This record gives sequence, structure tokens and C-alpha cells, in this order.
Amino acid sequence: MPVYEEEPIVERRVVTEPDRNEGLAAYALVKYGFILAITIVILYFLANYVLSRF
Repeated sequence: MPVYEEEPIVERRVVTEPDRNEGLAAYALVKYGFILAITIVILYFLANYVLSRF
């Protein structure tokens, strides 16, 4: 019975780019942008109300 050499096992690895979490960064930017805009609007109306009293 002849002896055969085993074929080498070739492992294939899929290289993927690491997640950059750009979606979360955009979400945070929009979220805090709206919070900042709302704060500025509230302060604007409060300033107009307070300054109009004097």
C-alpha cells in the first residue's frame, strides 16, 4: 500500500476593516447639536424677556 503525503491545509482569513463607529459619532453630533440649538433658543428668549423689562 503506497504512502501518500497529506496535502497542506490552507487557512483563508478574511481581513476586514475595523469598525470606525462613524454612525455613533454622527448620532452624537446631531444629538448634542440639537441640545445646543435648543439651549441657545431658550437663552435668547429669556434674554429678550428680561432685557425688555428694564
